Amino acid sequence: MKKLFFIYNLLIISFLAQAQGVADYKKHYDLGRELAQKGQFQTAIAEFDRAIQKMPYYSMLYFERGMAKMQLKNYESAIIDFNQAIQKKPYDMQIYLQRGIAFTELKNYSAATSDLEKVLADNPNDALAGTYYQQAQQALQLADNETNIVSTTPFPQDNRGLRKQYRRQIRNQILWRTV
Repeated sequence: MKKLFFIYNLLIISFLAQAQGVADYKKHYDLGRELAQKGQFQTAIAEFDRAIQKMPYYSMLYFERGMAKMQLKNYESAIIDFNQAIQKKPYDMQIYLQRGIAFTELKNYSAATSDLEKVLADNPNDALAGTYYQQAQQALQLADNETNIVSTTPFPQDNRGLRKQYRRQIRNQILWRTV
């Protein structure tokens, strides 16, 4: 009988401890969101870190922390958080949108295009996704055009100054659309 009573008390204590962890996570999460809304992103990130320690399986914690990191222009770290959120919630297009924006800011246009295509396939009227998608597509086309022009036009291989001047001229022609 004592063993049964001991097991019963142990179960109650573990349940109460888990409930306390949920309350702690919620407190840190709410405080992090409040701080982010006030523009205190570094402190908000610290609160999201504490919430993640309590409940590491909630995707919104990673998403919110990634959003705060985006505001600080820490795009690489934000992408890591968005990757975590996508692992936990792969159907949430808002996460793909924000990761696509982060990739665009890092000039990783092929990865940005991939994420933004998913968002636009789900919601073709998403104006923000459409804007960043067009930006990424234009950058990819510009890079392709520059690569094609430079690779097909001969120039002296042994004269570094002429090559640099030639690339600058080609880049200006592309930017001013005189090619």
